[in-house]
Amino acid sequence: MRFGSDDVRRPTAAFLRSVAFCGFLGSSVAVFCPPASANPSGMDAVARGLSEEGFKALYNLDYARAQGTFRTLIRNEPDKAFNYLFESGALWWEASNEAGLFKRRPDLRKRFEDDTRQAVFRSKPLLDSSDPKDQADGHFIVGMALGARGQWELLEHHWLKAYLAGKKAVAHLKKCLEIDPEYADAKLGLGWFEYDVSRYSGLLGFLSRHLLDVRGDEAGGLQLIEAAAKHAAYVSRQAQIVLSSIYLGDKRDFPKALAAIQELRRAYPESPYFQFLESVLRYATKDSAGSFQTAREFFGPFSRDEKASKPKLLTLLCAFAEKSCPDPVQTELSLGWLRRAINDEKALEITAMPKGWTQRDHLSWLSTLYLYRGYAESILGLPNLAKADFDRVISDYPAFWDNQDRARGCLKSPCAAKTIESYLKNLAMPLRAGAKT
Repeated sequence: MRFGSDDVRRPTAAFLRSVAFCGFLGSSVAVFCPPASANPSGMDAVARGLSEEGFKALYNLDYARAQGTFRTLIRNEPDKAFNYLFESGALWWEASNEAGLFKRRPDLRKRFEDDTRQAVFRSKPLLDSSDPKDQADGHFIVGMALGARGQWELLEHHWLKAYLAGKKAVAHLKKCLEIDPEYADAKLGLGWFEYDVSRYSGLLGFLSRHLLDVRGDEAGGLQLIEAAAKHAAYVSRQAQIVLSSIYLGDKRDFPKALAAIQELRRAYPESPYFQFLESVLRYATKDSAGSFQTAREFFGPFSRDEKASKPKLLTLLCAFAEKSCPDPVQTELSLGWLRRAINDEKALEITAMPKGWTQRDHLSWLSTLYLYRGYAESILGLPNLAKADFDRVISDYPAFWDNQDRARGCLKSPCAAKTIESYLKNLAMPLRAGAKT
């Protein structure tokens, strides 16, 4: 069931725009996860390992661990500009996927703002270096950090500040490519900006075309993003996510979107985030059986650690719809998936279950499918159908997590969209409040 965030907005939001990571006005800041072979500005093996650990935790939706890892990276090497860019990107990605995060956690908002400032400040030695590689790195870091700052100012409706930051960001990334035309990481930022600007209208179109002097080139921008996906040292995986956003939201090319997400799943096989996305995209490509099977593969390990998994529901269920959480249009689409998934699940024998799947997993999965179908029916004004599903959760299936309590609550008072949104936000709060950052 897909819900939507209403906090961090992208002016041209589409289905997966909340997981597009490049840093400019109109898109989310780039998140970096350098492969072991990359060596950003002399980052040693320990630092590379920490950055990989941090992004693995991020994609596993273990935000407290991700934040702690990036803090350690900064404490170990406080003069490295890349470290601040890593953390600011991770924080922005989290805020893009969790409704109201920066409002609930002003300390994280302040850290994000401080990180972008520190990234620019710590890049000065790179910009002043006589080594062209250092200079290129410096322009790249400053360009992405200023792009992130501009995006935040845009969301705060600080138009002049957004314009100034965005203009400088574009200049620095162009300078990076002047120094090193093969610096593919900068191509992600510029490509996404070119692509998005080509689709702008109104005030954003005017600002971009006449003030930033970027007219927008849809085909050229897409080429740059594809080059980054193939050749970037730090952001190739994130470029794949940007491409999946474009393929799905704009081009409606579901097979290409699925291929990009499947490649990310191979890089992060334990990530519930990418597992969940693959299930959604398989359904979009008319592979219902594959979608349901992927959902079961996701549910098994996810369901066995209630304490760790429940706070992740906010990101999984609230990352995609554009205006509200739950979003009525996406909820209606989800209802079709849930109906077919229930029919498919009831027809399966235990021998057809995924490896390691137990009878209890089977019953817990059905309980969860009925609960969420009840949610969807309640939101869409189908109270009789919702009541029948909530009754099934209580009477036909063993206790799993708080499913039965949730069903009883929805029978007592219909579960409206805002009720479910508040519930999901409250699930995320204890981990945030108790996390040591």
